Amino acid sequence: MHRVTKILISLVLAGCVGLLALYLILRSRQETAELTDAIRSEVPGKFIRLRHGLVHYAIQGQDTARLLLLIHGGGVTGMEVWSRTIPYFLNQGYRVLSYDLYGRGYSDRPAEDNTPELLGDELNDLIDTLNIRGPFDIIAMSLGAIVALDFATKHPDRVNKVVLLDPTATGDFKPNWTIRFPVVSDFVITAYWHPLAVEKQRKEFVNQPLFEEYARRLRYFMNFRGYKKVSRDAWMYILTQNRLGLVKVLPPNKLLIVYGDHDPYFPNIPQYEAVYPSLKSVRIPETGHMPHYEKPEEVNLIIGEFLK
Repeated sequence: MHRVTKILISLVLAGCVGLLALYLILRSRQETAELTDAIRSEVPGKFIRLRHGLVHYAIQGQDTARLLLLIHGGGVTGMEVWSRTIPYFLNQGYRVLSYDLYGRGYSDRPAEDNTPELLGDELNDLIDTLNIRGPFDIIAMSLGAIVALDFATKHPDRVNKVVLLDPTATGDFKPNWTIRFPVVSDFVITAYWHPLAVEKQRKEFVNQPLFEEYARRLRYFMNFRGYKKVSRDAWMYILTQNRLGLVKVLPPNKLLIVYGDHDPYFPNIPQYEAVYPSLKSVRIPETGHMPHYEKPEEVNLIIGEFLK
């Protein structure tokens, strides 16, 4: 019996050593790049230093034109998700402001927790620093809906209409228990989630060739230090937030929701309708979590008509 116990203990120790070795090997191969001035110097758009760090943004169109603010979701590619949206609205005569949320795209990855408050500070600082005064329209997708709703309800005089694309603002996400503990979550994210992160996002697309194109950019941005932390923060502090109470504060006929019929995360239109009776919503067939990216012509027309 004593010998059996020793064998079991040896096997457990060997397993622990093996898991530790796997963790260290994978960790050494992940997030190996830093966002440097040299990298940023090759990037379209501009950079501005705000109180929590450097922010990448682009503002295009005539200074006197009607402003349209674009807020992307939790995806690490940042404002690149608007590449099929911005040209249309520039051609329609809008002035378009897009930017990378902290922790994503080419913006800084601040050391503090990536929370709605942090992202709210970023938007307020950006708007104020760029001296944008007149009211504007907002298009926000996924996690960005929380940022948009926070701003629109705190500054109703500065926002005309709000368009939400597959919003994740009902607090339905419940983080797995392994994510709640830093040491455990670091191991799980490093050894399991990160190696599968790109492939797990495949379900967000119906158009698979388009996903392969998008995945190349995902891999590029995932390699910058800070991606795993900002992803954990999103699960812990942002996707858990319910903003339905803010939706009902919006003036009637000011909100449009556009969503893909194959979105794996967004089955909750009735929740929005219950608190906002004048809601306009449009389901885009054969699209996933980013209908504006998969079917830009159709979605751009729908949004443009609503904004009129």
